[in-house]
Amino acid sequence: MDYPGRLIAGFISLILLLLFPLQYIAQSNNEDIDALVSNKTKALTDTIRKKGYIDLRMYEEYLGFLNKTGELYDFEIEDINPVVGDELAEDISSDLPLYAETGRGMHIKAANTLLLHTNNKGQVNGMIITGISYGHVHTSDCYAGAEEEPELESLIFDLDSIPAKSLSSISISPSSQIVELLSEPDFRVTAYYSDGSSAEINPDLYQLTNYDPTKTGSQTVAVSYTEEGITKTAYATVFVNGLTGISVAPTELTVERYTAADSFSLTVTASYLYGSNKTYDSGYKIYGYNPSLLGKQDVIVAFTDKGITKTAELIINVAALKRLCSRCHNIYELNTDDSDPGCPFCKGFVTGIEVSPEYVEVTLGDELPVTVEAIYRDGSRAVVNGWTSNYEPDKSGIQSAVIEYGGYAKLVTVNVREKELTCPECGTIYPQSAGECPICAERIIAISVEPGFVTVHQYENIEIAVTAYYADGSSRSVDDWSIDCTTSRPGSYRATVSYKNLFTIIELKVIAVTDEQCSICGYIYDQLENPYGCPICFETLTGIEAYLLSGGSRVAFGSIPDIALVLIFRDGHRELKAEGYIMEGYDPFKEGMQTVTVSYEGFETTLTLEMVNSLSSFTCPEGHLYYPDEDGTDPGCPYCRLGVSNGTVSYYNIRYTSEILDELYEKGIYHFKKGNYITIRLIKRDKSLLYRLQKMFFKTAMLGRIKRFVFGGEIL
Repeated sequence: MDYPGRLIAGFISLILLLLFPLQYIAQSNNEDIDALVSNKTKALTDTIRKKGYIDLRMYEEYLGFLNKTGELYDFEIEDINPVVGDELAEDISSDLPLYAETGRGMHIKAANTLLLHTNNKGQVNGMIITGISYGHVHTSDCYAGAEEEPELESLIFDLDSIPAKSLSSISISPSSQIVELLSEPDFRVTAYYSDGSSAEINPDLYQLTNYDPTKTGSQTVAVSYTEEGITKTAYATVFVNGLTGISVAPTELTVERYTAADSFSLTVTASYLYGSNKTYDSGYKIYGYNPSLLGKQDVIVAFTDKGITKTAELIINVAALKRLCSRCHNIYELNTDDSDPGCPFCKGFVTGIEVSPEYVEVTLGDELPVTVEAIYRDGSRAVVNGWTSNYEPDKSGIQSAVIEYGGYAKLVTVNVREKELTCPECGTIYPQSAGECPICAERIIAISVEPGFVTVHQYENIEIAVTAYYADGSSRSVDDWSIDCTTSRPGSYRATVSYKNLFTIIELKVIAVTDEQCSICGYIYDQLENPYGCPICFETLTGIEAYLLSGGSRVAFGSIPDIALVLIFRDGHRELKAEGYIMEGYDPFKEGMQTVTVSYEGFETTLTLEMVNSLSSFTCPEGHLYYPDEDGTDPGCPYCRLGVSNGTVSYYNIRYTSEILDELYEKGIYHFKKGNYITIRLIKRDKSLLYRLQKMFFKTAMLGRIKRFVFGGEIL
């Protein structure tokens, strides 16, 4: 070997002497970390299954452990609730495929409770059933050729340097409280540590932020505590109470003129944002009140509590001054200028009445036109309105009516005449009781016929409605009309309809006994020649429908589907056709769902097809459809291995990571229902030193690496 060759060989030997020890150290360290992570994840899963919940302390303690490993992980947790029943099975069409892919896995339409998880090619990796986890552990073959993420600087670390105890989280109680305006909230703060211990924090050691004691309403307050450089924060809701409004009782008050406001007896009810109302008999102020102004006054009552002022409206009726009559002992009001008008009760004492005139003539229905005067004890007179009588306005003839007022009565004579009307058309005068002009009521001015176009069969009766219109504006249907045509001969006629010297013309069409008029288009056809009905509607296409001749919606990969068209005609009948159509938008080499357009003679419809590649799946003797492993080998039917039969259809109702963590951080705890299944998946991201070494020298990063940890089971 020449000198350059020996130099190159020596250089390669040196690289190998350095590379393999480094790779061995990195791989050993990686395997140790994987074992620790696997044990910790399994312990977390078992704890949740036994306790039936996961709280914030458990979750953050687990995340803290993962951070110490120096690796990067994707954490997924699922709460799986089995939903079983015939009602669900009835809602699922038999045309659906055996599986339905989702963003989280694959739901299988099969017996018992089964959830299969798939890889990025739609192939089955593992399943969860009856609380047992069957995981697919990824190897380097699973990720060969996959594009990797940027590397981390180092993977090797000293586990002894990890502190034994550190602040993990804090909690505060109560989580919500009500405080008065300008007051401070009082919390009990508890710190939780990585070793599982906890301690109550002195109020002087934590910080309260985002709180404004001068602002009423709900506030989200942050409580922070820092220990050895680690700060944890928790949140609580503080409801700052304050005055929101007042009401006044009574809402309306009547006082005598010149009454002072401080003599009012009012009760103010104060309403607060949180808590019960409070009542006050003092401490309020009245604005806008004028004690010398008579009448209704709208005033304002104001009340202030802790700097917040609220107002309410109060109606005050200021009445005139009153005086007691020394003669009748009644109380009466003085004039607006405070002068004495005299006792109104004494002035209103009636000693008699007079009625004028004593004889009147009225028309039937009119009111009694008389004037009644009251004579008072002091000799004064006044016309009054509140009198009564036994007069009957709807009774014609002479009546003796008695007028009564204030305990006194007078008799008057009333002549009631019947009312007469004058006809505006002919000027005839007639009594109102007749109801209508006797002349105009019998004078016809026009007639009308409905319908104006009549089609009847030969020898049938002509069915029309004749209406007569009279000079007084009334109208009514008549029966004794006549027509100058018969239906004995087929044909089209202009027929004259007559009634009492008036006539009108209608169009009459008489069709033969064997003819029929189409109710859809109006075409008249011979029933003997067209036994299927109207020939126009029978041949007029109105729409199409498309189906697969084989039924269902599946089409074999690379094949052309056989389509059957259903032609829909105007008269409602349908015909089946399997040719002459045009199919657009179909790709025979595209797997999955396709929507194609089928057109025929100007009409279009859509058809949803599922392209199935039967060469990429296996079917066991029991009829179960399943998929090969990533290397193309047959893994065996998973249903038969687990004893699954084609019985009742079952599904899982799953709550995924985002929903569980939202509730965990909102409430501090997430509860699992007994009998549900939990699945925890931890996926390692390629950021280690081993990854970098393998990518540098072997163009792969999957030698000996465990990329996924899956644990689960039934909640006990």
